[in-house]
Formats: sequence, structure tokens, C-alpha cells
Amino acid sequence: MPSTDAAILPAKTPFPPKMLLSVSAEKHLLIGTNGEIICLDENFASLGESKTPFPSQITKACICGDFLIGVWIDHEILTARLAALPLELDFENGVGRDEIRINTKSQSAAAIHVKGAIWSHALTAEPLALTSIEGNYAFALWNRGVYFHHPDSEAIWARGEITWEKLSKYSRGNELFHLHEYKGDIMAWSRGGGWAVLSNENGDYLEGGILELPEVLDQVFYHELGGWLLTCGDSVVRMADLSTPDVHETAKLAGPIGYAVWDIETNSWLITGWRQDMIWGERINWTSRTELGIHISKIEGAWCVLSNSGEWSRHLVQ
Repeated sequence: MPSTDAAILPAKTPFPPKMLLSVSAEKHLLIGTNGEIICLDENFASLGESKTPFPSQITKACICGDFLIGVWIDHEILTARLAALPLELDFENGVGRDEIRINTKSQSAAAIHVKGAIWSHALTAEPLALTSIEGNYAFALWNRGVYFHHPDSEAIWARGEITWEKLSKYSRGNELFHLHEYKGDIMAWSRGGGWAVLSNENGDYLEGGILELPEVLDQVFYHELGGWLLTCGDSVVRMADLSTPDVHETAKLAGPIGYAVWDIETNSWLITGWRQDMIWGERINWTSRTELGIHISKIEGAWCVLSNSGEWSRHLVQ
């Protein structure tokens, strides 16, 4: 890699990264594998020191207006909590997992909230998916259904489980795992390839279907120009329209995919993952990398990959 490339790359992250969320063009939020949080500037340089307000790993998170909505789960002590942290205030260090365990045994765990949260609620079932849409947030709970709330946690609507009869014979066929905004409404996806569009206003079912996929579905990416990119283990399925699922293309990588983004300039999907980068436009190009790619962002006009080690490098597109 030429030395001029290294000059634009941010420094190594202060902790192993788990996910990267954009607050605005000038501010981003990096979340670590152990629940660490730190703000980054427009060029992904660290702002201040990292904090750990959640007592355990943050399993899901989204930016909802002026708040970070996050979930933490501890299967060992059967505890899960959803909380909102204001982005305009500095994050604080909260209690650790050991204190949560002690208070669970003394039956006072309900008194322990995420540090600095404006609200923090215990959940009665495992959260499967979380997303923000038009300043509000939606989440799905195991064997419960889908919920849509205001940032202050006030409910807008709730609906029961979404099921696809043909997927019922598979152990995880109807398990929701992903929610996202789609043309102003909410789209839900199941592990078995089931999809459904729900009304943003009341949660009513608008349309849906089932896709025939090579393996269990684990990630969904969408862009209005690029269409759909679905990842199933080490397979990637690309289609322009869900109404014609037979018209699709499939590619295979060396391992699981970490992240994908549509590049308008090259009319292609940029993909990173298990020690590989890929460009999927009119044809496929790929190259090896030493680490596992978990995110792709544009930095000073160049597409760059954040690896699981916290290092940044240029994507193959360059």
C-alpha cells in the first residue's frame, strides 16, 4: 500500500470494534465487543475517552434522533434490558457484570439501570431485532411480536408475531432477526427467508413473501439503486426486485460477510468479510486481506474498511 494512502487512515480504535453507527456526517459512534462506546469525528478519529455505560456486551443498537438506543443481554443470569442514552451528554461508566449478578441473586436487579440512560427497561423476552425509522424505533421480541415506540419509550403500536406457514417446519424458519426502514414503512426478515412490509402507522401487514436461499439468512442490505444484497453464511445473493425472486445472482466468498455498502460512483456493491474484500458490479473482483472486515466507510473520498482488530485499510475499490 503506498504511503500516501496511510496518511488518510484513522488511528487504530482504542478497543476491538463490534459496530459503527453514524449520528451525522460529522459524528459517528463506535461500539466495542465489551460494551465500550466512543464518539468519532467526520474522519473517524476518536473524540474523548471511551466509556462503558452498559454492564455487558451491547448486542443491538441504533441511532434514534438524539439518542442511542441499545440492548444488552446476559443469558447466564437471564437478564435483558433496552435503554436510551442522550447523545448530547458525555457517556459514563456503569456497573459491571459481577454487580449485576450479585443484585440478581438478591432480587434487586430491577434497580440497576444503564448508566446515564434517560430510561432503561427490563425485557420479558430476548430482543431479536432493532432499528430506527423517522425519529422512532422498532424492535422485535422472541415469541412476542414487533413494537414501535417514540424515543421516550412511549408505545405507538404493537403487533403479534409474523409467521410464514411454509417456514414453520424449519426450527428457525420464522425467527425474526432483522428490521429496517423501507420506503417509509418497516420491513421484517426471518432466518428462513421470509419477508414482510409493515405499516409505519399501525403495524398492519402490507405485503410479504418467502425467498429460496442457499442457507439460513443472516444479513440484509438494501439500496434503492442497488437493490437487495442478502448474505447466507459464505454465500451472497443479489436481486433487484423481491417480486421476481427467481431473477437473482449468487456469489461465494471464503467465509461469512461482515458488511456491504452500495457505491453510486461505480454502480457496485462493496463487500468485506472473512479475510476478503469484493466489488460486485457488472463483474466480480476480489482480493485477500489479513483481518476480518466488519464495516466499510468513506473517509476523505476513499472507501475504507474497519477490521475486527481495529485497524483501518483501503478497500479493493481503490
